[in-house]
Amino acid sequence: MDNQQQKSFKTKIVDSQKMPGNARRITFDISTIKFSFIPGQYVWVVLPELKYPDPKGNRRPFTICSFEDKESFFIVFRMSDSGFKKTLDEMPAETVVEVQGPFGYSTLPDSQQPLILLAGGTGIASYINMARFAAETKDSRKIKLVYTSDKQENFLFLDKLKEFSQNNPNITFVSHIGRLSKPDILKYAEELPDTIWYISGPEGMVNDIGKILLNEISISRKN
Repeated sequence: MDNQQQKSFKTKIVDSQKMPGNARRITFDISTIKFSFIPGQYVWVVLPELKYPDPKGNRRPFTICSFEDKESFFIVFRMSDSGFKKTLDEMPAETVVEVQGPFGYSTLPDSQQPLILLAGGTGIASYINMARFAAETKDSRKIKLVYTSDKQENFLFLDKLKEFSQNNPNITFVSHIGRLSKPDILKYAEELPDTIWYISGPEGMVNDIGKILLNEISISRKN
């Protein structure tokens, strides 16, 4: 990553799209910005003002998502009562916001150990660029991407995720309806031993799966 790139810049909202499962996709213009990132990193989005009050303020972190387009990136989130999210969701195209970043180290490791990426709901955003990069570079390590949702119609970017796995036979994509059970987790652990695990999704899911991994598989935890 270029250390000379801007860590804070103004940019415009390109568009806002409704997604399945009460999710939103907001796209930002970076066509005139010197901006690069490592798959898995995040940015802070800072709104100029809040239309609806929010005790957490006017800034939030979001994983950076992109596909082929080099002139924009997008974020994904689930709508809630958050004043920040409601304000952002109602902002029209061309609205100027501040972006800070990229930040974070939840990225593909240098190790060639197998990877299991577990995602729930909009937590899949954390892995979109990881999977895309692994597909484009023909990453040689075994990667299993497991995506869970409460309903089939609420999966996000399903076609893209299937495409990534088709472009690299080392990537296995699994879509799972409902909660991942302990037998599910232990099965994946048996299929890919000595694995690096990533978990992204609702807090309850992350905690439940984390406890199974810590108690049943004796892995070490890295926040």
